[in-house]
Amino acid sequence: AMVAMTFHGAMFILLPIYALIIFWDFIRKKRFSFFLSTTIIIMFSITLLFLLTYFEVSVPKFHSVASAINPERWISEIKNRSIGGSAYPDYLNVTATIDLLWAIPVRFFYFMFSPFVWDIRSFSHLFGLIDALFYIYIFTSSYINRGLFLKRRVLLYILFILFSIAFVFSIGTGNFGSAVRHRAKLLPLFVILFSAINNKRKNND
Repeated sequence: AMVAMTFHGAMFILLPIYALIIFWDFIRKKRFSFFLSTTIIIMFSITLLFLLTYFEVSVPKFHSVASAINPERWISEIKNRSIGGSAYPDYLNVTATIDLLWAIPVRFFYFMFSPFVWDIRSFSHLFGLIDALFYIYIFTSSYINRGLFLKRRVLLYILFILFSIAFVFSIGTGNFGSAVRHRAKLLPLFVILFSAINNKRKNND
């Protein structure tokens, strides 16, 4: 996680995510009830966030943690990064905090799977479309084989890490040119998922 942060400050998300996974494994081994386990995890997350904010932990490119989780900062980043010929559609440039509730999920899909066919505006965008089809294929395969993730907890953790990183990048990415570049950082995780799915298919043959 520390090495990843040197390449991009958004990878800071790996630190609390790793902490949550380790802590979840710990309480799972204690065989607490689901309700108690969930309550403990929520309390742990709130405490961790409070400590990071209280001690003014700095995140590269994002300054303090408090600044990084400020919705107004998110809106500013969305506005400043939606530029260029491959910019996301204008309706994703929100101006009110409440709009983040619907915009972030849509931006998440744009980050993971854009450019879509209706976004193609030049020949170069076709390369992005080919790249996006690869990720769509893996996500579709993952959904079809979702039972595998429930059986192998480590794959579930990898999926959780992947979604967490994608969530952070979906906020600060405003065009599919940047989306192609940034989601390449997730390629090792996708390769692991793809390999696990392929191994299952071979075992079933």
